[in-house]
Amino acid sequence: MKVVTIDDLMSVCGYATSETDANNGYGCNHPAQEEVEYLWKDEDGYTHRGYENDKTRPKTKQGKCYSFSCPFAQSCTSLNSLKEHDKDLYHQVLEENSGISLQEVEDSLDAYEFVIVDDLEIGE
Repeated sequence: MKVVTIDDLMSVCGYATSETDANNGYGCNHPAQEEVEYLWKDEDGYTHRGYENDKTRPKTKQGKCYSFSCPFAQSCTSLNSLKEHDKDLYHQVLEENSGISLQEVEDSLDAYEFVIVDDLEIGE
């Protein structure tokens, strides 16, 4: 098990796509992704919000990549979980947040968007 940021996960995940307007370019094409948006798809595969006034064009389901909804990674939102899976990163986060309470650090972990994965060789 390894702790990585959502950006690191997107850089190696075969299901991730930045070819979308959904979620600021953090798209997910995994069939089990439940966080979705219905968008139009261009010939090149880019999904976007462009044809609001054209009701004849079909929309397609575009998944959104989030740390809390990844089909194969688990969100790392507690200091205990971070410490268990990556002691160096745990100490780095504590050092970056010195001067605030452990509870405040724990409450801010969502902002890091850490996920726990088995393997970074993730593909389709």
